[in-house]
Amino acid sequence: RIGMVIFSGEPYSLCPLTTDYEMLQEYIDEISSDHIKTSGTAIGNALGMCINRLREIDSKSKVAILISDGDNTAGNLDPVTSAQLAKAFGVRVYTIVVGSSENLTEKVDEGTLREIAKISEGKFFRAKDAASLENIFEEINLLEKVEIKQNNSRNVRDFYHPYLRWSIAFLLISFALKNTFMGNILED
Repeated sequence: RIGMVIFSGEPYSLCPLTTDYEMLQEYIDEISSDHIKTSGTAIGNALGMCINRLREIDSKSKVAILISDGDNTAGNLDPVTSAQLAKAFGVRVYTIVVGSSENLTEKVDEGTLREIAKISEGKFFRAKDAASLENIFEEINLLEKVEIKQNNSRNVRDFYHPYLRWSIAFLLISFALKNTFMGNILED
């Protein structure tokens, strides 16, 4: 199951944990800066929200992928504290820093993201463009292979019961009316 938390100055749960990847893709397509009005970067709070979602799940592999510039400027939960919580709940955090300090005017803090990955037994990555980001996701996918037993049963509700009852009632009424004067009228 995959979920998504987006963040700026505060985290926003964009999609709960789901196996409906088409719905998740629709949510991704709708991401805009209008979702969160608070400025800043609350890495610790966003990671805390992810851990809260994953902590009660019974799974061999619990993974959070954090994509950021690493510069934590908002929020009330320290990113290192969040990483310690992740380790305590068995959540491995893979961190991906986007951009480079030479090409960006914004501050890039690799140290924080490296520390989060180290504490939570994840791995740190650097993505300079879309192709390298895609390669990183493929590598994470290879690192986190888990056999999944999927239950394909569905809870089905039958809707024929009222119709069956009405048809039996009409059948019984027709048998009852057949032996009365109405039966003679219906035969003529």
